[in-house]
Amino acid sequence: MGKILKGHIAKRKVKKSIKNDEYEIDLREYSEMDDEAALILAECEKVLDLRDLEVLTDKAAEYLSTHNKSIDLAKVYDLSETAAKFLADKRSFIHFEMPTITENFAKIFAAGTARLKMTHLKSLNESDEHLAFAKYLEDSRMIIHCFALSQIDDRILSEIPDFKKK
Repeated sequence: MGKILKGHIAKRKVKKSIKNDEYEIDLREYSEMDDEAALILAECEKVLDLRDLEVLTDKAAEYLSTHNKSIDLAKVYDLSETAAKFLADKRSFIHFEMPTITENFAKIFAAGTARLKMTHLKSLNESDEHLAFAKYLEDSRMIIHCFALSQIDDRILSEIPDFKKK
């Protein structure tokens, strides 16, 4: 069990980051976060490094979806449908390292506005949802962040030639 980021700690981290004029708030040591902390972080104007966070509640996702800067959620591999819908509407970058995505997740994010850095995504299958997600990645110019993508269905390759360059 890892450390939980609580609201009072988030306040202190935000204040320190502002005082030191830092570009981002380093929150790498936390694997969980309470909803109060998410609300505090959502209101700050700093990039959020939450790369070790493993759990994200629906309420925390709702709060973070209003945050204006990039968020690193590298270790969040499993999102509820509700959390995914909130994050899909975020108007900036989100970094994920999930190696696979379900059709449902792909469909939700393909319809959203968030710009996803999917650095460990390994495969996209022949489903309509994965094709829509691939088109979203192309349209949002996020293909360049799909470093690990090695298994791409021929249907996607034929419709989106940029994936052949991966």
